[in-house]
Amino acid sequence: TQLCDDQQWEGCSLSIVVGTGNPNAKELQTFAEYINAKSDEKYPGLMKGIIFKPYKFNQYRSNYYALLEMGDTANHIDEAVRTAKYLAEILESVFEDIKK
Repeated sequence: TQLCDDQQWEGCSLSIVVGTGNPNAKELQTFAEYINAKSDEKYPGLMKGIIFKPYKFNQYRSNYYALLEMGDTANHIDEAVRTAKYLAEILESVFEDIKK
């Protein structure tokens, strides 16, 4: 369990994976950076950052695909469930901004 210094969140950390083998890798990176910034705004320290992998995954289908990793093998499912609540708030804010 990670606990933010100012007690804003408790749970496991998140990462965003961007497949650099995609033709739209630059756009995916921009989207990932935006999600990361929103996360830092709402819950500083929750997002560990962006991981770049030389694969495509299925992210070539849209500039707004995000592959998210939540926690690791040391985390319990309860931590992931708590973290999912924060992730939902972050993504809701991101999607609202996209709609504008």
